[in-house]
Amino acid sequence: MDTSRDKADELFQEGQYEAALVHYDKFIKFNPKDEFALFNRGRSHEETGDFDTAYDDYSRLISMRSNTNLALIARARCSFNLNNFKGVVMDMNTLLKTDPSNTEALYLRGISYMKIGKNILATDDLDKLVTIEPDNIQALISRGTAYARSGQGSFCSSKF
Repeated sequence: MDTSRDKADELFQEGQYEAALVHYDKFIKFNPKDEFALFNRGRSHEETGDFDTAYDDYSRLISMRSNTNLALIARARCSFNLNNFKGVVMDMNTLLKTDPSNTEALYLRGISYMKIGKNILATDDLDKLVTIEPDNIQALISRGTAYARSGQGSFCSSKF
């Protein structure tokens, strides 16, 4: 393994993402198909708030058909942070076709549906997630919000 990759991995593990990026860039320049380095460079960009560049690294992995599920979730996180909620839905639709109980995908798609005003679809995803993880506080809160926004649930009746 190249020393710049070793150093990049070490810095990444220590949470020194900007420094890790310098080494990953050098390594990937000569090893453009190294899936592990590409993924960690994407994560480093994500951690530094550079979601556009992270998105590109994850897209490269997806086009290489490498670590596809992880790359789809990571790219969806970037899309969410870039307010591209339809992109999140599209990527999570792809992932959920092959892994219908992926909890991270259900959550990302559910909260993205809420952002684009499709609250009933959001409740469907968040209901599935809560069935799998009944103690998931984030999912419970988000599901309650989706129920309220869609007018579903007993608390939304005309009695109030």
